[in-house]
Amino acid sequence: MLLIPTQELYDKIFEASQSLGFDTYDYLPAKEVDYPFVQLANTQQTTLNLKTAKGGLISQTIHVWGTLKMRYQVTQMMEQLNQLADGTLITDNFRFVGRNNQSDFQIMNDTSVPDTVLVHGVLTLFFNLG
Repeated sequence: MLLIPTQELYDKIFEASQSLGFDTYDYLPAKEVDYPFVQLANTQQTTLNLKTAKGGLISQTIHVWGTLKMRYQVTQMMEQLNQLADGTLITDNFRFVGRNNQSDFQIMNDTSVPDTVLVHGVLTLFFNLG
């Protein structure tokens, strides 16, 4: 079986989001769902060659969606998810050390749904593959 660190981190963050009580999706739902919800999106790995091992820096982008009246709730959800990068996440095969000082956090209004203004939070977490 091929061990894929980005997939294990993605799964760990997905599971953590659900454990926090958030409706979490691996895609932007095409059908009607209740707001707020979390969508895990892009994952990127940059390989680092070290003297005695191979490491990497992995980023995971997370989207949080809510109605305009849910701005505070969206912000709270993003803060809770951001705390995942405060420590170490351990999976069956890897250890991921959070790089909270590199996290990127943004909230904006979104008008892509007709006659609706949504609050769209974008959070990018960074982890060293340890």
